[in-house]
Amino acid sequence: ILVSSFYLYTGLFIMLSSVVFVYMRIHTGIIRYSNIEDILRIFSSILLTTSLYILVVKLIIVPNSNLVWERLDLVVILNFFISTSLLILLRTGVKSIFNVIKKSQNSGLERVLIYGCDKNSILLKQAIEVKKDNRYEIVGFIDNDVDKVNKHIEQIRVYHSSAIRALKSKVKIDILMVTSNCLNTRN
Repeated sequence: ILVSSFYLYTGLFIMLSSVVFVYMRIHTGIIRYSNIEDILRIFSSILLTTSLYILVVKLIIVPNSNLVWERLDLVVILNFFISTSLLILLRTGVKSIFNVIKKSQNSGLERVLIYGCDKNSILLKQAIEVKKDNRYEIVGFIDNDVDKVNKHIEQIRVYHSSAIRALKSKVKIDILMVTSNCLNTRN
């Protein structure tokens, strides 16, 4: 491949990527609050960029010029997987580093167990962690569902309700938070 065609293909890819990334608002997410929807947006934006790039090259560039890159398909496929992997690893890596730093600064916070593992309990956890002047450290969830016990939800362990007393002394639990839906359920 000639240097001039390399620059044309690369410049076209950068332009398409920029347009798609701005259109899909990839640049607006706060990395430390990334979730699965952000990762899916990254994946779909790279997939859209790659698809548009192949269409533009095959339908416009190649028929209207003598610039043919024989291994373009291989390069595009490799770029798709490398770009997706690196962007997702960047998001999850930064979020993990932020969480490690935040946990190291958690001394003096009140240690909390959240009763329940349903959507409301997870929302409570997220609301507590997002708050700027947070004075709580979520230590775990409490649930009686054996399918959830000893598993992790958002990197927080789920304990059986029979472990509350042991946890209180072992990890110095200060507060047990119960969501309103846990109070309204009937067994």
